[in-house]
Amino acid sequence: MVNPRLVTAQALAVVALPLTVLRLLNDLDFGISKRRNPRLARKRMVIGPSRRVAIGRAVVAAVVIIVVAVGGVVVYEVSSNTAPPSSSVCVSSAPSGQTPVQVSIYSGSGNSANPPGYTPDTITLVMGVNNTVTWTNNDSVHHTVTSTSAPTGGAFNSGNMQPGVTCTHTFTVPGTYQYDCVYHSWMTGTIVVKAGA
Repeated sequence: MVNPRLVTAQALAVVALPLTVLRLLNDLDFGISKRRNPRLARKRMVIGPSRRVAIGRAVVAAVVIIVVAVGGVVVYEVSSNTAPPSSSVCVSSAPSGQTPVQVSIYSGSGNSANPPGYTPDTITLVMGVNNTVTWTNNDSVHHTVTSTSAPTGGAFNSGNMQPGVTCTHTFTVPGTYQYDCVYHSWMTGTIVVKAGA
């Protein structure tokens, strides 16, 4: 999921950093005007106390902007991979007589270059026959299995799934379910649950 405050902070940093660097370069003047007027260039190469203060402020501002931008990214990444979503609907086993359909959160699914993140990503279940699914986190990072679209009364959320953890859920409401990982929006899956005979 995209954090709008983080995006705003990063956008401000991207805009402010080049402006700060341009201001610093302007204060230093690097003798650019030497070609036009050598006498003026000699005067500008002498950096007085007011220019030193301006340069110092520009350097401090650039460092603060970089620290804030990097800090925002680190805080967002840490919180998005450790804070569990709301309560889990997982159980430890399937109802007796049913073998759950296995879905793997495969290794590398936390990388946006490896969608859809779940395999198989589309499954069909029949109530009373095989309406239980077990997701296994085979990746090295935390994931979730969270419904984004579900029939009334059918929403589900695995909560935070650490590497190696499984989540088993029995579907009791027929319909089409869409789900994703709240940490990695490119990870998506579909489950169609049909009424039993």
